[in-house]
Amino acid sequence: MTASGQVEPDLSAVELGLLLDRERISGAPVVERGRLVGVVSQSDLARALAEADERAEATLYYYHEIAGASPDWSSRAHLAGERTEQLRVRDLMSDALVTISPSLPLREVARKLVQHGVHRLLVVEWQRLLGIVSAFDVVRLVADGRLVENGR
Repeated sequence: MTASGQVEPDLSAVELGLLLDRERISGAPVVERGRLVGVVSQSDLARALAEADERAEATLYYYHEIAGASPDWSSRAHLAGERTEQLRVRDLMSDALVTISPSLPLREVARKLVQHGVHRLLVVEWQRLLGIVSAFDVVRLVADGRLVENGR
């Protein structure tokens, strides 16, 4: 992760998981050569880990049921782990970016979060990533009483 909270596409899935945990964040923008190319989240990572486990189970099932071999079922975790070690952020990330301009009113920010069913919006100006606004940021404003509605 760079100082600006971005990750690179070639970061391993294992390193991503450790980084998200250490930084206590649920996702990060993915930047390659200074260009925003995607966004990755804990959900993306969890989905990839589940898929690796399913593939390991299917492989073992094939060898057991179809090929007639007697696989070591305890190797399921090993097979899943091998797949996970090969995964990179580019394999997990979404390139369907939902961006906003820094001047977008907060009400519109909230609408965009709901409309797109996302937890974070990337703040971009002139194709340059300026920051991230998360659903949690909006909730925090409401909870802290810093969000004034209807001019009150």
